Amino acid sequence: MSDNGNRNAFDTASKLLSTREHSREQLRRKLQQRKFTAEEIEDALNRLEKFDFLSDERFARQMVRYWSESKLRGPLEIRMRLKEAGVSSEISAEIISEFFVEDIEKDLCYKDALKKAPSIREEDKRKKYAKLYGYLSRHGYSSDAVRSAINRVLNFDTEVD
Repeated sequence: MSDNGNRNAFDTASKLLSTREHSREQLRRKLQQRKFTAEEIEDALNRLEKFDFLSDERFARQMVRYWSESKLRGPLEIRMRLKEAGVSSEISAEIISEFFVEDIEKDLCYKDALKKAPSIREEDKRKKYAKLYGYLSRHGYSSDAVRSAINRVLNFDTEVD
């Protein structure tokens, strides 16, 4: 039995979930930090899943929406963040593919490029292209989406060589 006073692992995890969604792995880490035993943690997590209070799929959907719409991040960065949160690669791939259909990635990348381009103070188009390309790549967009967005934002008829 842990030395957490009167609060048990299930109650602690429920309280954490009352503020925002968490992945199973995030809750496991937080409960370990609070010195609950492995058995108490597994029991609590299993009960939470049984009552549908805990769902990696629901967590992943929420994170994909948040990181793509609010933070303007691409599927590559979102996949990395979900992995860090302990979401399985299968769940991540499924949720990301559901969200990033057709030209959504290109549209988000274009919005991000429009937001960033004015702050790049380069006269040379090649240098501006390179800086914007690096910025968008670090935000997790595919190279196709990045090239398309930059060409639209910088009004290039053809891609810079």
